[in-house]
Amino acid sequence: SNLINGDAENLPYHDNTFDFIYSLGVIHHSPDTEKIISEIHRVLKPGGKCYVAVYHKNSIFFWWSVFIVNYLIRGGWKKRTLKQQISLVEYPGTNENLVIKLYKRNEFDKLFNKYSKKESHIKHLIPADIEYISGLFLHKNTPTKFLTLMGNKFGWYVVVEATK
Repeated sequence: SNLINGDAENLPYHDNTFDFIYSLGVIHHSPDTEKIISEIHRVLKPGGKCYVAVYHKNSIFFWWSVFIVNYLIRGGWKKRTLKQQISLVEYPGTNENLVIKLYKRNEFDKLFNKYSKKESHIKHLIPADIEYISGLFLHKNTPTKFLTLMGNKFGWYVVVEATK
C-alpha cells in the first residue's frame, strides 16, 4: 500500500475514487472544515459513504470540564479567550493555540446538504470520560445504560453518516 501525505482541503485524488471515507475527530482542526466536507463529497464514488465525527458543542465534556471548571471556576477567563481555552483540550499545560471547532448537531448536519442521504447523531460518553469530567472515580459505579443515554444527548462527538 502507498502512504500519501496530502492536504484534506485539496485532496490529491481524482473525483469518484473512494467507496468509503472515515474521519474521527480530525476535520474540526481545519480552518475550512466546509471545504474538507466538499472534498470528501468530490472523491467519494456515487453511492459512496462517509462517517465523519467532530467535537460536539453541547457535550457534557465541553460545558462541565472546559467551560465551567477550567474557564470559569479555575479562572481561565482571566488569561485567555474561550477559543484559546478550547484549544487546550488537545494540549493542556501548553501555550499551543490549535484550531479546534465545536459544532452543534444541526450546524454540522447542514454541512452535508449536498449528499443524497445523511443521518446525524451524538456519540461517545464512556466510563473514563466521567472520571475525566468530574475528577472523581464515579466511573466504577456508573451504569453503562446511563452512559449510553447521556452519550446520545451530551456525548463528545457529533457524527454524520452520509451517502453521496
